[in-house]
Amino acid sequence: TYTVYLKPKAFTSDTQARIAEAITAAHAAATGAPRSYVQVIMDAGNGCDRYVGGKPSQQQMWIRGDIRAGRTEEQLKELMLELMRQAASAAGINEEDVWIDLNEIRPCAILKYRTVFPQPGQEAQWLEQLPPHLQEKFR
Repeated sequence: TYTVYLKPKAFTSDTQARIAEAITAAHAAATGAPRSYVQVIMDAGNGCDRYVGGKPSQQQMWIRGDIRAGRTEEQLKELMLELMRQAASAAGINEEDVWIDLNEIRPCAILKYRTVFPQPGQEAQWLEQLPPHLQEKFR
């Protein structure tokens, strides 16, 4: 789950959709996890102001990702760099204006569709063990 914090009204819904697609693609490419594992929430602040260093933020985008634990530091670094590149490109902003915080959650602490998620790299075997209707939801 990625929550993208944006300045209110700074990005159109089409741009937000491009950002969500970019994050989904970057996560799937960097981790090997199915695209169906990726959830993106756009938070435009509902009229609130954001501050960085005590000053109003202009084009700052902050992405907070809650992802499955079990990846190497190198994989996490590449994931964050790819998220930054893709989100900045989709939003039409400078890469330095994209900040990312990843929070790792043990797979045994993630439950979706009545089932606990697998360890990274075990998605295919896990998917095969699901009932057919759940397999279809993930595909």
